[in-house]
Amino acid sequence: MLPGDLTNKRRLRIGVYWLSQALKRRYPGRGIGVWWIVLAPLVLVTIYTSVLTGVMGLRWGMEEHAPVYFGLMVLIGVAYYQAFSECLIRASGLIHEKANLARKVKVPWEVLPFVLLGEVALPLICNLIVILVGLGITGVLHPVGVFYLPVIILPFFLLLAGCAALNSVLGVFFRDLGQLMNFLSMALLFMSPVFFSMDIVPESLRQLMLVSPLTIPVEMTRIALTDGELNTVWLLLLWTLSSVVFMAGMLIFRLTRESFADGF
Repeated sequence: MLPGDLTNKRRLRIGVYWLSQALKRRYPGRGIGVWWIVLAPLVLVTIYTSVLTGVMGLRWGMEEHAPVYFGLMVLIGVAYYQAFSECLIRASGLIHEKANLARKVKVPWEVLPFVLLGEVALPLICNLIVILVGLGITGVLHPVGVFYLPVIILPFFLLLAGCAALNSVLGVFFRDLGQLMNFLSMALLFMSPVFFSMDIVPESLRQLMLVSPLTIPVEMTRIALTDGELNTVWLLLLWTLSSVVFMAGMLIFRLTRESFADGF
């Protein structure tokens, strides 16, 4: 360890502190506060469901539970999409947020992707809990699917951390990366099965849909929770992609962190 380097314990304390401060800013204690984690997506899903089912006439099966079932299926897609989208967009400015602090003290840059991961993971987990409760109340929840959920979420978190690391590095040297990520985020919304099931996608377009990093975790979660099934091929692909992105992101982050100051 070089002189002035931070110990792992010190990095952990700093990371936990930054995460707690970020969550306090995001969910102030007054008014609705932390309940926005659940309330905001529910309001959006209510709007989406009203428009997609009431105006456009879309259906998702389970007619005896519609539109509740439709709303819960959409919420699964929205929860994953919001986590991935926010991670892509915010990571591009992650290093610059600590630029002023870096001029005064030694900053443990390597904890920043994980702090962002914590920020986006909490709403996702809370939304999934709401989904489990909703599916349980409607009698649609398959109990086996609850045990499958962790093996789907964990690789998705690895993917988020890897993307956060990669984008934070690129954001130092390409200041307009955030604009590109906004465009990519909007494209992913329509290239992923957020508001619809893969079952209605034409066979000729299904392979294209699988290019989206959201397709596999979203569809696997829906199938696991409602049918109690786990596609092992998809799971292997998800773990492989996530592991590669995570390791590549962490490696590039470590190799370039010494040059961050040149990008300020």
